[in-house]
Amino acid sequence: MKILIITQSKDIIGGANRSLLDVIIGLKEVYNYQIVVLSPGEGDFTRKINQLGIKYYIFPYKQVSYVEKNDIFDVYRSFKSVKNELFDIILTSSVAKKLIEENFELVYINDTTNIFGYYLAQKLHLPFVWHFRGYNKYIKKYMMNESKLLKAKGLFINISKAMLDYMTVVRMLPIEKSTVIYNGIVNRSKPRLQPWSSNLGYGLHLLHCGHLSEAKGQTDSIKAIAELKRRGYTDIYLHLVGTPAIVRSRSYRLVLEDLARKLFVEDQVIFEGEIKDMTTFRQNMDVELMCSISEPFGRVTVEGMQAGLIVIGCNTGATPEIITDGKTGFIYEQGNGYDLADKIESVYTNHNLVDMVVQNSLDFVKNKFTMEQNVQLIHEALKYTYVKYNE
Repeated sequence: MKILIITQSKDIIGGANRSLLDVIIGLKEVYNYQIVVLSPGEGDFTRKINQLGIKYYIFPYKQVSYVEKNDIFDVYRSFKSVKNELFDIILTSSVAKKLIEENFELVYINDTTNIFGYYLAQKLHLPFVWHFRGYNKYIKKYMMNESKLLKAKGLFINISKAMLDYMTVVRMLPIEKSTVIYNGIVNRSKPRLQPWSSNLGYGLHLLHCGHLSEAKGQTDSIKAIAELKRRGYTDIYLHLVGTPAIVRSRSYRLVLEDLARKLFVEDQVIFEGEIKDMTTFRQNMDVELMCSISEPFGRVTVEGMQAGLIVIGCNTGATPEIITDGKTGFIYEQGNGYDLADKIESVYTNHNLVDMVVQNSLDFVKNKFTMEQNVQLIHEALKYTYVKYNE
């Protein structure tokens, strides 16, 4: 089958394009798909696509959705999103003319806010598979008219049950055209030495990985460190990995640094920035934290398990779908730094339980969330959609 894959971003930022790259490799090498990629610009993603020997086109389609911040600029953001959507709709006409001779059989749209992919599929008169990889209750204008999707010739892939619930209940998308396929994560980790407690000679090191933003819950982890210090634990360190969001012209890192100073834990909170080789970095960590307010899946949750780290996640989003509390990790109440501190303290003081949980999580991810399973299910979804709308 010859398919057109449309990415929302030209770069490899976050999990959406990282996952897409692995899917592209699997579809090409295992299932012999003919693949052409559409990107809004040149970047890390297109360079990798080029290295894989895959043909791609560049067209300057724009981001339509925006995050509502309840300030005076929301009106401007709304106006800009409408303007961008109209631009994308107009652009599909010229793009479709250039691509018509490619004779694609199906369009595969990557990421939730990739509206251009949907409009182009309509212009090309092709069925589509739309892979939703993120959601945020503050995001506005996923689509100009979501009711159009009730009759659309396509299938919607959600990366968790939590996301399926959100997209069908809140965004009102048709559940009969929706399915769940959990992400696949290539296991590139070398699990840390066991038993887990043998590595604690230099204190307890916590990893909180993700874009520095309110949505990722770094305030929870900083508050937990402060509470643990109050309890006498001064050798517990928090490593924040990721680039900061800009909030009202100010880096969110500054917000977090201010919080750490206010709580007198600036010496125990380390800002690592963006790290390319997380596999090596995780070998020096003990605990992986997942504190996001509404994580749609959680690549780092699985990656932490693969690395033999104890994973502590919150009770929101898809995190409880991955972590079984007390068996493959620990669950705390999102927004409650004291509860998170309790879980961290339990990990630090109960080594026998932790060794058991680490082994359980390693066994769990060995045959779960694999890239082979993920690509197979996506292949079946693509095939099903093609057959259904070409009968």
